[in-house]
Amino acid sequence: MTIYYVRLEFPGIKLTEQLADHAMTYLADFHPSVAQTPTKAISIRLALPAENAKIAIWTAAPIAALALTPDTERSEGLAPTFAEAMTEEEFNAREGYDTIPELIGSVEAAELLNVSPQRIRQMIDEGKFRSAQRVGERSYVLARSEVEARTKRDQ
Repeated sequence: MTIYYVRLEFPGIKLTEQLADHAMTYLADFHPSVAQTPTKAISIRLALPAENAKIAIWTAAPIAALALTPDTERSEGLAPTFAEAMTEEEFNAREGYDTIPELIGSVEAAELLNVSPQRIRQMIDEGKFRSAQRVGERSYVLARSEVEARTKRDQ
């Protein structure tokens, strides 16, 4: 399953401190954010696993509606007027977050390329791995994708 970030807007509700606290507590498992928009709607963002964006929105909408209703009120009829869903990767790109590549050590890189660890260090010194970073005094990590791309290129 894929993690989706879903943003929903609910119009006509004033976001009080008490309501914000209730919503954040209710939604804590979904890494929420709750805010009042300039158009006076409440915007809720959730992260949740789903098969696709449509299912993510269908799942998030009633959960968010319940978060906006105190325990004594009913959430029936409370529906968002705006909804968007995007994958975690799309969300991170939109927010400008860098994705961290999967890293491997020089020994594993050597196994993938069928060379010795010493040859990997030599290739690093020659500038053949842009992702190589020294860890400690004698070890290196490299992006797995860069090593795998070299494996395919060398075949």
